[in-house]
Amino acid sequence: MSGERETVVVTGSSGLIEVNHFAAEMDHFSECVAADRPPRTPGEEGLADVRVIEAIAEAARTGRAVAVKR
Repeated sequence: MSGERETVVVTGSSGLIEVNHFAAEMDHFSECVAADRPPRTPGEEGLADVRVIEAIAEAARTGRAVAVKR
C-alpha cells in the first residue's frame, strides 16, 4: 500500500457531511501510536464517558438520580 487514504465525502439529507467518527478516532489513535505522540483525547475522557453511561444505566434501573464520580 502507498499509505495514502481516499477521502469520501457524503452529504446526508440534512446537508451536513456524514462522518464515521469511530473510524476517524481509531485512525488518529493509530497515527499517534506510530508517531509516539499523545492523542487529542486522552483515556481519562473515555473513562469519564463510561462513568456517565454507567450512572445513566443505574438511574434507569433504580428510578433515582445517580451522582457521577469525577
